[in-house]
Amino acid sequence: MPTELIAAARGHEVHVMLEDHHNEPFQAPSQPKLKPFSGVGRMLGNPTPKVVTNAPPSASSSAAPPPAPEVDESKPITQLQVRMPDSSRIVVKLNNHHTVQDLRAAIIHQRPEMAFDVFSLSIPFPRTDIKDDSATLASANLLNASIVVTKQ
Repeated sequence: MPTELIAAARGHEVHVMLEDHHNEPFQAPSQPKLKPFSGVGRMLGNPTPKVVTNAPPSASSSAAPPPAPEVDESKPITQLQVRMPDSSRIVVKLNNHHTVQDLRAAIIHQRPEMAFDVFSLSIPFPRTDIKDDSATLASANLLNASIVVTKQ
C-alpha cells in the first residue's frame, strides 16, 4: 500500500478501487501550448522612450571630452580608486592640488561614454556626497580615497 494512503488513513481501514487499463496504449495528458515571450516588455527605470530625430548632431554633442588633467610628478600625487556605475573600477592619479572638477574630467577622459551623463561622486563610508567641484582633493579629504560614481 502506498505510504500516502497509510498516512491519510491514520490507522483506519482504507478502500481502494482499481481499474484495469493495461490493454490500452498510454496517452500522455495534453499540455497547454505556451508561447514564451509573447507578452509586452516593460523597461524598468526608464519611464520615457528615447526620442530619435533626424537632426544633425549639435556642436556640443560632437565636442571631444575634456582632456585629462596634467599630473606633475614633482608634486605630491594621490591615487583615487573610483567605482563606476557598472561596478567596474578605475584608478585615477592626480596631484593633491587638483580639484573635484579635475577628478570628474579624469573620469570622463577614461570613460568617454560618461561625458554627457549626469553623475554624482560620493565617499562610500560613511556615505557622503561630494558637492563642491571647486574644492581641492586635499581640502575635501579625498587623498587616497575610494570614490563611488552614481548616475542620476
